[in-house]
Amino acid sequence: MLITGQVYDNQTGQGIPYASVQIADATATHFVGGAAADADGLFLIDSPDLAGNYLYVTSTGYVPVLINDAVYTDNALIGLDQSGNLPVVYVSPKPKNENDWLIYLLFGGGLVLLLATAKQKKKVSGVAIPKLSENQWVDIALKIGIPVGIFFLVVKPILVALNILPDKQERQQQQSDDQATNQQQQLGVYNSDDNHTYPQSTIDAVAVALRNDTAHQYGYNWGDFPGQLTWLVGMTAADARYFLGTFVKKNGYTFYQWYKDKFADAFILAPFNWETVVFQPAWYESGTPHDYSGYYSKVGITQSNADSLEWWAVVKKFVDLIYTRAGVTQQ
Repeated sequence: MLITGQVYDNQTGQGIPYASVQIADATATHFVGGAAADADGLFLIDSPDLAGNYLYVTSTGYVPVLINDAVYTDNALIGLDQSGNLPVVYVSPKPKNENDWLIYLLFGGGLVLLLATAKQKKKVSGVAIPKLSENQWVDIALKIGIPVGIFFLVVKPILVALNILPDKQERQQQQSDDQATNQQQQLGVYNSDDNHTYPQSTIDAVAVALRNDTAHQYGYNWGDFPGQLTWLVGMTAADARYFLGTFVKKNGYTFYQWYKDKFADAFILAPFNWETVVFQPAWYESGTPHDYSGYYSKVGITQSNADSLEWWAVVKKFVDLIYTRAGVTQQ
């Protein structure tokens, strides 16, 4: 069975980039496939599992929907409502004090007063300074202070308002924006000449797997998720930069936003313990044995501290590793 369609914003009518469209059961707890929408919200799924199942459609910042197969057609248009609980955060450097003119006036005034107290001729750098009357010093101070004050209090604000003279905050913000743009341009670009541990397809698969393992709200895929984190440890700086870029392209939100939404700001009942890292099932237990201790130790998780950690702290260690390795800020 083949289905194509588009996921769009009910408020704006615009396609939602990289929305997740998964084939699910009636409770949205079991998934048997799906696809990620493209930059315009368009998707295509070709799977026999579509018959008799549901489509579970999600995207960060939107209310997820579960659609019965009797409702969607081979050309589905799926609208999502904004959840309204994800405020936009703008990060900018703290502006320096714009009152530099006050410093200049105070310095100049102090110098004038210092010279005015001279009782006799003194030499400064070999130049004789004659003793002046109080009125003469006041006259000098006014001739210097008034033009300086007019420039900083009147002329400069007008030039700034006309964008002829940018203020310090604007210059700092522009520098911050340029830095962020340069960082973003380096992300999501896979250059075979760079030092890579993994092929491009593997990094893409990890980005999608992390999203899928934490997609359903009734329980994460704990059987697969701990192993997916181990891929991050082996990434080089070039791998990490590409991973952060492709994570946004595949999922529609940053790796840090995913961590915040799925772990830092989420309530998780499942415990983290050493058995999550090293699992050797007993004769009466099911499951595939694994040993991730070599990977988890790289981020400081060992048998001695594993049982004291919660999932948000565990995932944060891997998030910090990737952003540090990529050399970009978390946002």
